[in-house]
Amino acid sequence: MWKKSVLVIGAAGLLTLGATGVAQAVPTGPPPYVVGMELDDAIGVLAVADYEGVVSTRVGGGDECTVLSQSPTTRPPDFENNFEGEFTILLGVRCGIEEDD
Repeated sequence: MWKKSVLVIGAAGLLTLGATGVAQAVPTGPPPYVVGMELDDAIGVLAVADYEGVVSTRVGGGDECTVLSQSPTTRPPDFENNFEGEFTILLGVRCGIEEDD
């Protein structure tokens, strides 16, 4: 009898530790402020803080992109993406336009 109750308490303790470990992996505070940063740096900062970034660009193309706006956990209803995360960040960026010579 004693061994069974120890086993049950041990399993409950492991489940509690597992749930706590998962809860710690989820961001609990606001996302880092990345407006003004280069896009690659901004995505790196968000990734370290366990946030995913979805990039929206209205103007430009090319490699040099700067974050102009940041909208946490909101996306336009018609914005198609593969991200299901609760903490997705929408980043509005402007990229440098390469000029023809």
